[in-house]
Amino acid sequence: MKLLKITIKKKDLLSIPREERLLFIMMGSFLNEIYMFNKLQYMASAYTDDPIERRGRNFQAMVIAYIRAGKLYEGWEGIVKKAYFGSKISKEYDKLLSPQAKIAIKYLKKYFNQKQTIIKFVRNSLAFHYPLEEEEVQKIERLLRQANENEEFEMYLHKYFGNCLIYFSHVLLALNILKEINEDVEKAMGTLLEDLEKITTAFSEFLGDCIRIFLEKYESCINKEEVEVRSSSIENLTIPYFWQKP
Repeated sequence: MKLLKITIKKKDLLSIPREERLLFIMMGSFLNEIYMFNKLQYMASAYTDDPIERRGRNFQAMVIAYIRAGKLYEGWEGIVKKAYFGSKISKEYDKLLSPQAKIAIKYLKKYFNQKQTIIKFVRNSLAFHYPLEEEEVQKIERLLRQANENEEFEMYLHKYFGNCLIYFSHVLLALNILKEINEDVEKAMGTLLEDLEKITTAFSEFLGDCIRIFLEKYESCINKEEVEVRSSSIENLTIPYFWQKP
């Protein structure tokens, strides 16, 4: 795979206005994270015909979805809302955005300006928090008591901690979240993943274009070089839950 490698010397980076320089660094870090979590989500949820391994992958895919929601929300609140729109930079960059990036930022504004969104809800409920408030505890208790009388709650233990899975803990907490989105859990999961994909794409369009504007503005400070990197086909990559220690 061929890549365009761009370098900028320390003195040139420090010559850029501080506010703009720091925003560029934050945008780059945020984009790296959302690209990474997007790939992890895909690999962690890869299909397997082993029913126990499938439970493990369902769990890890959900956890990644929670964290993605949290990261996307923080990216809007911190990087876009505060650092971009809260500075003079937006007045300059807004005029230079591509038509696609203008559509993307309009979509992000409309989404995050809602009083409640699925991403905000998941972020506040489980991404960086545990449902320990009495109201949340009661919901989980209610789910437990509403279960079929013959329901069996599963956990899998192994001598290596990394191969243990307290599966019913995941199920109860996931149901607590998903049923708030939609009583139909399958539809709720689909809605969550759809929101994550749409918001990730919008951020990529908008912030990616901001990166372009920055690089064009300071083109005299950067060096470009084409390089090659060994790449893998994502279709062949998975993140198994259970694994053998070397």
